[in-house]
Amino acid sequence: MLDIKISELDMEATKANVHQALEKYRLYVLSVTDKDRKDIENGLEVSEKKRKRYEYIKEFEAAIENALNIQEQRIIREGYIDSKEHNWIEMSQKLRLEKTPYYNKRARAFRRLAYALGIEVEKSEMTEKMRKKKGKTKESH
Repeated sequence: MLDIKISELDMEATKANVHQALEKYRLYVLSVTDKDRKDIENGLEVSEKKRKRYEYIKEFEAAIENALNIQEQRIIREGYIDSKEHNWIEMSQKLRLEKTPYYNKRARAFRRLAYALGIEVEKSEMTEKMRKKKGKTKESH
């Protein structure tokens, strides 16, 4: 029988992974020039480093295109890729959304992008224990 249960995600850790993936994407886009892209696409020789970065860029772009709906794509592209700093007020105004619906859509976009990239973090007893321990440490200071 098909197991249809979806594991609960540790959204804090998953969100951190998505932010890290976005930062890596932005840096790689800066380091792979249009000439590099054309050379790779035409089968010309480029460094292994450039080729790996190009592959990451293509995989990331495909994940956005294939896993997210148009509104979620806009949240990721306009809010995190094209802008230097995310501004939820500006993004919610562009999308004509109130704060809560915007955050819900952003959370869904992060979750779907994480799954598409394979960087989601499932909740486990260990992550729960670590989170509780972290919370106690903060409270005691």
